[in-house]
Amino acid sequence: IGEWVVHNVFEPGFQAPRHKHTGHIDAYTIRGRWQYIEYGVPYEAGSYVYEPALSIHTLEVPADATEPAEVIFIMRGANL
Repeated sequence: IGEWVVHNVFEPGFQAPRHKHTGHIDAYTIRGRWQYIEYGVPYEAGSYVYEPALSIHTLEVPADATEPAEVIFIMRGANL
């Protein structure tokens, strides 16, 4: 399965379903802040995140965020 680039804008309070990917992910935060609930580490504008293949996570933008989180994901493999 190939590789694709996804540019997302997530509003404050957004939460994705818990999931995993068969390939690794590179994530670049353009603005705002977000986190994976399982890790509790906030990712802010200018941050880079490496997500290993098959890691299970739940992306959320805290409800108290003052702006949307804008993130570019370079994804490999399938979403499960």
